[in-house]
Amino acid sequence: MPSGILPHAQGLTPNGDVPVTDRGLAYGDGLFETIAVVDGKPKLLAAHLARLQRGAERLVIAGLDFNAIETAVGAASAAFSSHGAVKLMVTRGDGPRGYTPPVAQNPRWWLQSFAWTPPTALPTGAHVAISSVRLGEQPLLAGLKHLNRLEQVLARAEYPASRADEALMLDSAGRLVCATSANIIVVREGKLFTPRLDRCGVAGVVRGALLAGASRGDLPWSITETELTPASLVGAEEVFLTSALRGVWAVAAVEGTPVPSGQVAKACFDYWSALP
Repeated sequence: MPSGILPHAQGLTPNGDVPVTDRGLAYGDGLFETIAVVDGKPKLLAAHLARLQRGAERLVIAGLDFNAIETAVGAASAAFSSHGAVKLMVTRGDGPRGYTPPVAQNPRWWLQSFAWTPPTALPTGAHVAISSVRLGEQPLLAGLKHLNRLEQVLARAEYPASRADEALMLDSAGRLVCATSANIIVVREGKLFTPRLDRCGVAGVVRGALLAGASRGDLPWSITETELTPASLVGAEEVFLTSALRGVWAVAAVEGTPVPSGQVAKACFDYWSALP
């Protein structure tokens, strides 16, 4: 399937364009989801749609037809012969000049398709750096995958792929939050820890799946949401990243310091791989 905007959409112009009056363009007033497609089926779709719905409720974006979106994502996924990725973009729609949201909302959404390299073809371990770009704390937006990603853009500009596979990001108090496009889990003394996301950061669907699996006993470890700092990485038995397209990606080094490899990341990768 070629990359580009797909015919599954709501509110685009007859030519399939996004109008310049769109609030997503003007203010980043919207949300997005990037969904892995495996064997023509969208992976963790229910979790993606649940996060989208939570985001829409938090931002008070009304009028989205989630059944239509689910059907469209399924159809777009089925068009792939095997693997792929579908990106769903949602905005509040058009509005007049100014920040105040329009009373009458006509939200807009569209899908894009992309080639996707399965995680098994990625390097065995990620080399990560710690970005100097700090995440601003805003509890009202914490956990959401909203369209305002300038902090991540600046972090990746600081550490492009030629310098590091990923860049870890801290909040204004120096607490570890996430990577630019992934969550992080740290293994210490046989226990798993992941940063709390009540101040900032995105609550990833793979992170959520592992938390749910651990709470049900599907995984042999518990995962504790807590405050972590860069010092929490020193002496860690394992560190790994989670994201919708990477699944579970072990960290091989942080700022050039090697991190041991182990069975926890592999077991979590296998668990993710088996999820529909």
